Amino acid sequence: MEHEGRVMVFRDSFEPDEFKGCMERLRPDDRELLHVIVKRGGDLTSSRYVIVFLYFQTERAARAAAAELTAAFTPSIHPPDEDVPAWTLKGETHASIVPPNVTAMSDFCAAIAERHGGMYDGWEAKFVQTPDSRRFARGMRWRRFLGRLTFWRHPEGT
Repeated sequence: MEHEGRVMVFRDSFEPDEFKGCMERLRPDDRELLHVIVKRGGDLTSSRYVIVFLYFQTERAARAAAAELTAAFTPSIHPPDEDVPAWTLKGETHASIVPPNVTAMSDFCAAIAERHGGMYDGWEAKFVQTPDSRRFARGMRWRRFLGRLTFWRHPEGT
């Protein structure tokens, strides 16, 4: 993902040396999640549905952050409820989850959250198997939610 003016662009091709720098800059949670995905036979290079999660104390802060998030994601804002006592800002897009994209995505979202007094909690994405792996069933998803790594079957199986 590169910053082009106010638009973020996910990339599909990278130079080999770009991966080395990205692996060193990955956030620990992102590094752990990518490790688990690869260990379970996941393909990081295929484009898939990705959602990022940011949390804010006020609707005003969530809306201001959503305006910035539109540079790379389609945002949606959700009010606090009994499960999540904060305003939730979700950003949706389609992208590969190779380390350079994940590093740029997390840095971008964390900076937005920080500017608006919120918290970037991470991302989730559809599980895509490598062609030679059948370890996970179709329709599995994973994400880190408030510090816990979770896997589940998505209801639509997509």
